[in-house]
Amino acid sequence: MRSLICLIILLLVGCGCFERNQVSLTKIKEDTLSRKTLIKKVSHLESMITECDTIPLQFLSVSKKNRFLVTFKKHTYVYCSPSIKSVIIDTLKFNSELKSKRSLIRIKRNKKNRIQIENSFYEINISGKKGYVLNRGFALQKLGNSILLGTNDKGMFKILSINKENQIIDSLELKSHYNNHYIKFTEKTALNFNKKIICFKTYRGSCPGGGNLDFISIDNKGRLKKMISSYYNTMENSDVFFPTKLEDNTIGFRKNGELNYIKKLPVDDSYLNNLKIPIEQLIIEAKTVYKGDIEGLSEDEIEVASFTVNIYKWDNNRLNKIKTLKK
Repeated sequence: MRSLICLIILLLVGCGCFERNQVSLTKIKEDTLSRKTLIKKVSHLESMITECDTIPLQFLSVSKKNRFLVTFKKHTYVYCSPSIKSVIIDTLKFNSELKSKRSLIRIKRNKKNRIQIENSFYEINISGKKGYVLNRGFALQKLGNSILLGTNDKGMFKILSINKENQIIDSLELKSHYNNHYIKFTEKTALNFNKKIICFKTYRGSCPGGGNLDFISIDNKGRLKKMISSYYNTMENSDVFFPTKLEDNTIGFRKNGELNYIKKLPVDDSYLNNLKIPIEQLIIEAKTVYKGDIEGLSEDEIEVASFTVNIYKWDNNRLNKIKTLKK
């Protein structure tokens, strides 16, 4: 009798366990069908699930920030997971525009148990799926539809001139003088042979301040040519004046690509007229050297050691110096 009771108990417990196991397996299958549910289910394990793998969050550093990206390389690979060993799910062409809402840094520990950055990725949506692109090889800035700024393999800045078919017309390399940078078009240029003028500025954000401006011409065929540079620091500075169209259709000058029209030039208008050179081909450079470091000095305390004015003629290939005036 006792043996019979034990047998019945064993059967009941066994059936109960079998039913619970069936329910658990069914629940797992249902969860697998729902990606969101599955992510929630493993969230306590601190992992991120992609379309092709599961990555423990201890190997990732994730930050949320909206970014507008433009590909600068000929080909940009899209990976299934934030890993260069992952499956490539797509390839983006040059000058492709995309958006990213978060970035991921893949980290690892070296032999000394120190954390190192393995690779950094941007997360994007492509063809209805999430993908990951290396955070290298993107343009630093896009200017209109014709100019891209990026860096080459040597770390130098590179400006590309492109047409409507995304074909590269011309390129130009520039050195970086400081950490911060930006590019812009100068406004309403009247300079002959030029479609536009690019102002590329690099500058120091901390004290003592300083900066450098490179001026690049773009002719009607989209070709690039560096014309001249200006600079400023606590020991000396220079300004460059370009001819520009005014509202009354006359020609005036603007300084360093700024918006404001300069009424008083470092040289008299009559002197420029006597040169017998079209004003649309003239570029004026004014250089000031101080007697000492002017950091912290008031305007009344600054002493000038020399002031030089150079007048150039632009022929679409180079600047030809016409006159040098010293004051």
